[in-house]
Amino acid sequence: MAVSEAAPPIVSQRLRPLPRTAWERLPPGPRGLPVVGSALAYLRSPLRTVEQAHARYGRAFTLPWFGYPLVWLIGPEAHRLLLSEQPQRFLWRPALANLIPLLGEGLLVTDGAEHDRLRRLMLPAFQRQRLDAYLPIIWDYAQRTAAHWRPGQVVEINAAMRVLTLNVAARCFLGVELGRDSAALSRAFFAMGPYLELQWPFHLLRLALPCTAYGQFRRGLRQLDAFVYQLLATKRADPDLASHDDALSALLRARDTDGTGLTSRQLRDQAVTLLAAGHNTTAHGLSWTLYLLARHPAVLAQLLDEHRRVLGGGVPTPEHVRALTYTEQVIKEALRLYPPAWAGARVTAEEVRFQQYVLPPGTTVAYCQWLSHRLPDVFAQPLHFLPERWAPEGGETHPPFAYVPFGGGARLCLGMAFALLEMKLVLAALLARWRLVLVPGQRVVPQPTVTLAPRDGIRFRVEPA
Repeated sequence: MAVSEAAPPIVSQRLRPLPRTAWERLPPGPRGLPVVGSALAYLRSPLRTVEQAHARYGRAFTLPWFGYPLVWLIGPEAHRLLLSEQPQRFLWRPALANLIPLLGEGLLVTDGAEHDRLRRLMLPAFQRQRLDAYLPIIWDYAQRTAAHWRPGQVVEINAAMRVLTLNVAARCFLGVELGRDSAALSRAFFAMGPYLELQWPFHLLRLALPCTAYGQFRRGLRQLDAFVYQLLATKRADPDLASHDDALSALLRARDTDGTGLTSRQLRDQAVTLLAAGHNTTAHGLSWTLYLLARHPAVLAQLLDEHRRVLGGGVPTPEHVRALTYTEQVIKEALRLYPPAWAGARVTAEEVRFQQYVLPPGTTVAYCQWLSHRLPDVFAQPLHFLPERWAPEGGETHPPFAYVPFGGGARLCLGMAFALLEMKLVLAALLARWRLVLVPGQRVVPQPTVTLAPRDGIRFRVEPA
């Protein structure tokens, strides 16, 4: 999902711990272990830790983390506070410090005027006319993926979707066909993951050895940077740059009011942000959707019936895609149950009050789509996969900010419409040709790190449709 927040909360670094009187004004929570608090329990099992705290303390709780508070606020009102109501009182960059080594000054990890400036520069790449132009590109790559499979083949779907969505992001946003580079870049992103997933203070340990997470991160980063800087050099030397309409070409041409453009480093950061955010979460969203469809044959049958009625086996047009309403319901329900951006965080820039609690400046505050999307007083039968809850007529009604797989407010995911378009097209292309049967005996477990991925992947046996 292009340019989407998709990071677990981390504790911001303070100059000094909070006094006891300030802790007393925070939401309640477990005491945890001496020194580390709840950190070890969270690192062993993030979902279980927040689920247990939510069950015991309700929709506002505090996890102690090496002497600092990590405040979690759950539900629609918490989302409204953090995403829309008082956005100027919360900072993104300190809460996403673990992503800065990769993204630098990319759109996702900037605040204030610089964020607004970058968002304005990127916005044309996600407008409706551009989305319509992306449609044949996405369809072509999805068709190539489907054509590559063979009957009886076992496919690890999350790895396959990561390669597919990386190719799509590179072509649509950077204007480049990856070709042989696609598998290598996918491996580079994958290799960087273990270091980016480290929480404070563990990410401060930076031993650049071949066997360490940081060493693997540096190796992957060198490979990624070499690709991006070479691409920038090629584009700058292209006499037809003005005719290219991909996002990176537009950023190369962009000028501020004083006539200055973005530096090479700034361009690199935006390109990496577009690649990283533009493929990883979408790949996970597709994997979870295919997993749920394989477990719910009646939903799959209804989805396939819509594909036959609307697409008729032909090449989709923008009008066809907009008519895939049940497919969109399926995707929305999959993103409710398994949101790739499973949690988000902010750091308070000043004192913030929420209900009876007082959050002092510098407090890391997290919200959690995994918990909020499963609240029984908000979603009927919250653990069931029910695409009909999203039906335009006869579906459920939910309070504002109850459902936030793409965030919300002024920093709503810029690529939300692109992600939904890509997921619709990929599902249609793959399922027109193949039936994906879950390999028996595997245990599919969500792993909440930077994004919500299947821990050991999801293996399907490919059978003809």
